[in-house]
Amino acid sequence: MAATGGSTADDEQIRAVTADRAAAMRDRDDDRFVACYAPQITKFDLAPPLAHEGPEARDAGALRAWFASHLGGPVGYGIRDLAVTVGGDVAFCHSLYQVGGALWFRSTLRPPQDRRRVADHARAQLDPVLHGRPGQGGP
Repeated sequence: MAATGGSTADDEQIRAVTADRAAAMRDRDDDRFVACYAPQITKFDLAPPLAHEGPEARDAGALRAWFASHLGGPVGYGIRDLAVTVGGDVAFCHSLYQVGGALWFRSTLRPPQDRRRVADHARAQLDPVLHGRPGQGGP
């Protein structure tokens, strides 16, 4: 999807940051993954506590611990249906992403002008094919 109401350069920059974040997850690079968060981020996550702000949301330690609990090589992490909207001094993107092949998440991100994320919302969706309901595809 092309940028809406903004420049193609802004659209490309947001897509590049999103791609780098995905690569950081696959590479188990916790510091790089949280580097895209602005100091004032509000992050809504799956595990309690469900909301994190500022330094707590930018702490790579929890992600580092999660990586340590999942042995093996790269983390399976895919993004699909990425849509970017850019207009004036605001931009946001949303997408579906999959972690490890079993869970799909919806993410909505609103980066400020410097394109670091100030809001991040994740919502899990189970893949019905993998969780006992054949015939109902993923998201």
